[in-house]
Amino acid sequence: MKHLLPLLIAGGLLVWVFLDIENESKTSSSKNVLCSQCELDKANRFTLDIVNVSPFEFEKIDGVWWMKSPIFDMASPSRIYELEKYLRSSTIIEKIEKPQEGQFSGVLARIGWNGTWSLKIGGEFAMDGNLFAQTSEGNAYVIDGMWNDVFLTDPLAWIDDFVFANLVDRINGIRLRWAGNQFSLQKQDSQWFLKPQVPAELSQVKKYLLGMSDFRARNLRQGDISEKSSVFMEVTLASGQSIQFRGQVVGKEVYIHRSDRNVIFVVDLAEFEKMMWQEDYFKISEGEAGP
Repeated sequence: MKHLLPLLIAGGLLVWVFLDIENESKTSSSKNVLCSQCELDKANRFTLDIVNVSPFEFEKIDGVWWMKSPIFDMASPSRIYELEKYLRSSTIIEKIEKPQEGQFSGVLARIGWNGTWSLKIGGEFAMDGNLFAQTSEGNAYVIDGMWNDVFLTDPLAWIDDFVFANLVDRINGIRLRWAGNQFSLQKQDSQWFLKPQVPAELSQVKKYLLGMSDFRARNLRQGDISEKSSVFMEVTLASGQSIQFRGQVVGKEVYIHRSDRNVIFVVDLAEFEKMMWQEDYFKISEGEAGP
């Protein structure tokens, strides 16, 4: 027992030292970032106002981030997480104890985060291409000038360009018909069927769903799709919602409109044709015949 007490004291001291070092490390790290609390998972909205560009507004709806203005459409996760990374990474080069008025005579960009925090980036450049920044708390800094790589001015650059984004994991049914290619799949519990009592080859279904997950536009356009377009696919979700996809061939490209989105997806015709499967590809006896 006489040896146990010193061991307990020593162990307690080690734990205290470890926690103190860890806390000091976190504190030191947070001092070098613009916004340690700027986490998309905990936020509901943010704004981005870039000089000479209409303000961008983003809002989380049912767990999914959407751009609300100037285009109402699903936001690109990679793009907005790049902004979060910028705000939460070590972008501060130097703190300015006494900011000068001229450093913020012209504002290049403003960010508003969840209605509780804001940042403005000054129009005057610091040395070596770095920039001045000031937070809503009044703190001023010299920051890394890489903002040009983060604050893209084209609103379409902030839109999710995956054709089937946020759908694949929720699909209960797929109907496709295009230029002689057609099939119909329906999910019941965990099994996929081509027709009632006719199960589909699960490995082929998974392969097709994976292709849907990776199907990405080469670029996006605004505006309406031509009246000459036709519905080539209808997807039914577990919630019962039905989403239609219209397509129009334009040269070596296909313009696709998704009924719950506001942009036009422009995809390569060759990539589009890879998605045009036939019913035989899903039959168990001929499952290996799929592309």
